[in-house]
Amino acid sequence: MNRLADKLFVFAVLAAFVVTVPFARAGKESDPFKVTISAGAEWTDNRDSSPDEEENTALYISPRLDIVASTDRAMFDFFYAPSFTHRTDPGPSQDDDDWYHDLGLNTSLKLADRLRLMLSDSFSRTLDPAYEDQGTTLRRDSDYYINRVNGGLDCDIAPQSVMTVRARHMVKAYDDGDVADQYDQDSIGATVGFWRQVQRTMGLEIMADYAEHHYNDGDFDVDRDSSSVYGAIGLNKNFSQHFSGMARVGYKQFDYKDDAIDSEGAPFVRVAVKGAPNPGTRLTLGVSHELKNADEYPFASEQFTGVDARLEWDAMKNLLLAASGSYWLGRYEDSVVPTEYPNQVLSDPTWAAYLAANDVREDGDKATVMAALEAKILLPMDSAVRIVQRYENVESDVSQDFTRNSTSLIFSKEF
Repeated sequence: MNRLADKLFVFAVLAAFVVTVPFARAGKESDPFKVTISAGAEWTDNRDSSPDEEENTALYISPRLDIVASTDRAMFDFFYAPSFTHRTDPGPSQDDDDWYHDLGLNTSLKLADRLRLMLSDSFSRTLDPAYEDQGTTLRRDSDYYINRVNGGLDCDIAPQSVMTVRARHMVKAYDDGDVADQYDQDSIGATVGFWRQVQRTMGLEIMADYAEHHYNDGDFDVDRDSSSVYGAIGLNKNFSQHFSGMARVGYKQFDYKDDAIDSEGAPFVRVAVKGAPNPGTRLTLGVSHELKNADEYPFASEQFTGVDARLEWDAMKNLLLAASGSYWLGRYEDSVVPTEYPNQVLSDPTWAAYLAANDVREDGDKATVMAALEAKILLPMDSAVRIVQRYENVESDVSQDFTRNSTSLIFSKEF
C-alpha cells in the first residue's frame, strides 16, 4: 500500500475509534457493537474484465465490526471490514493472497434547534470493483484505494423550508504506475440547495453545484482537468403510501483546463421511482442523462445516459429474491481529447500497440449492460447464505470490449 493510502487508512480508523467511545457509551437501548463474519467464493470466466477471459476462483473471509449509537442530539454509525482473499489463478500483477479493507463512517449532530451537521467518510482498499457512480466501472487488474468524504449543514430557515450546504472530496489512486498515469484522479465540489414542502405529499428543491475534476497528467502531460457547474430544480412526490418518486432537471456547464478544448454545456436530468407494487415486493427504477467527467482515457468528459432497475421479492419467510439490471451509454467526442495526447500515441509504442490491437478510436460510444440474480436464504442463529449470478457486457469504441460472467456464494453470521 502506498504512503498516502497508509495515511488515509490509519487516520480514518483512529478518528473513527476516537469518536466511537462517547457515542457507544450513549447507546442505551441496545448494544451498539455488532460483529459479522462473511466467507465466500466467486468464480468468474473473466478475471480481469478483459478480452483475454482468464478464469479464476477467489476465496475470501471477512470479519466486520459495526458500531451504531445515538442520543437525542447525535448519531454515530461506523463499520470496518478487513478481508483476506486467495486466488486460484492470479494475474501477472496479482498475488495469490491479499488483504483488503473497507471502512465507513456516518455522523450527524444537532447543533441547535434549527441547525444540523452531517459528516461521512468511506475508504476502500481493494482489487475487485464495486459499482460507484453511474457509468463508472473499476478495473479488476490493478489494486487501488478510494476515499470519499462528505460533509454539510441543514438549516430550517422557515416552517417546512430547509437550506442545505454540502461539500465533498474524492481521491482514487492505483498501485500500478502505468495505470495510475491514466486513471488516478481526485475531485472536490460543493452544493447549495433550498427545499420546501409545497404540499402534504410533495417537496420542491432548487440547487446549484460546483465541482473540480483532476486527473494524473502522466509522462506526456495529457491534461484532462475540468470544472463543472450546474443548476437544477427538483421535485419529490409521494404518489401513495407505497410509491414515491423524484425528478431533477437542469443544465450543466463544463470548462476545461486545456485551453484548446472549448467549454460546453448540456441538459441535466435525473428521475427515480420506488415503491411496493405488492406486499413483500419492492421496486426501484432510475434514469439519468448528463455531461460528466470521463470514465475513459484520454477524454476530459463524456455524455452519459443510464437506466437502472432493481426488483426485490420476499418469496418465502426465509427466502429473499432479487433481480437487477442496468444499461449505461457513454458518448466520447474527439473534441474533448487534450492537445498533448497525439504525442503519446506517436512516442509510446506500447500504447500505440494497445490501440491497434483493440481497434480503439478517438471518439465513439461505450455501452455497458449489467444484470444480476440474487437469492438470500435466512438461516437460524442470525446467519444467511447468498447466491449471486452476475453478467456484464461492454461494447466500446474507445476501450476494450469484454463479457464477464460470475457466480458467488457467500455465508454470513452475526454475533
